[in-house]
Amino acid sequence: MKDHIALKVITPEGIAYESSVVSVTLPTTSGEITLLSRHQPIITTIRAGELRIVDDSGAVEPFFVTNGVANMHKDNSLVILIDHLETAHAIDVDHAQMAYERARQLREEAIHVQDVDFARFEAMIDRELGRVTVGRKYRRHL
Repeated sequence: MKDHIALKVITPEGIAYESSVVSVTLPTTSGEITLLSRHQPIITTIRAGELRIVDDSGAVEPFFVTNGVANMHKDNSLVILIDHLETAHAIDVDHAQMAYERARQLREEAIHVQDVDFARFEAMIDRELGRVTVGRKYRRHL
């Protein structure tokens, strides 16, 4: 029998994903990491990007996630707390591309205004660019 990770992904809306999985690949602030069974305990921050889960059958389940934290425990359980989870196949790439362009335009217009929260614009841009990237990677072609 294969070793598994007891995975629980939690968003502000509640438990978004819960299953026993073979591996989880996360976009962390230090780069992409893959966690396997019996991984050393770790707590890491998650940035916007692609989360990939490999289930028991070997199927890859891709998601787009935003900021959060992941905590791998020594008992082979992994808890991921994130702001947003979206299946890669559900991303409307055209809409995400328009939102990305809109966020960039808003940032450019705000350069000439005082007291602007540029971090908010950068977060919007990162989020939408991440959605575009993940959505395009897994876009189903007819």
